[in-house]
Amino acid sequence: MKNTVLLTLFFLSLSLFVRAQDTQAALAVGEQAIADFFAFDADAFGAAFANDGWLINPYGMRMNGRAEISQIHNMLFEQHWQGQSGSATVLEKTADALSDHVVVVSYRVDTEVKKADGSFTQQMEVVLSAVLRAEPEGWKINQMQITPIRTPGQG
Repeated sequence: MKNTVLLTLFFLSLSLFVRAQDTQAALAVGEQAIADFFAFDADAFGAAFANDGWLINPYGMRMNGRAEISQIHNMLFEQHWQGQSGSATVLEKTADALSDHVVVVSYRVDTEVKKADGSFTQQMEVVLSAVLRAEPEGWKINQMQITPIRTPGQG
């Protein structure tokens, strides 16, 4: 009986350790996706998504699949933000492992995009929520939604 209890405690501890590692790895994927977006690297941003993953941007536009996410962001970065710079500051982040293969992450992020002269073209605070799943090549974003919670002029 004593051995069974000890064995159970060992596997429970191991499971919690593995889940903690999973949440940290998933958080890192999300943070890298944020960095890639604000480096205006559409291919790297899209690569964070599963082939069948989807994204809803802060304006309500839904993009389906890694290829479409990369394609639309390439257009955005080349046509609308050419010659500009972006930055993001992660203010808060959380992660919950729902299973060994699914992690939910959330970030509160202060974002800005500036013209070459330093004036702002976009500035907002957003909550980015995502579901990541373990795939053979690592954690991939299955679903992401970006919700604006404050724009300039709001409290």
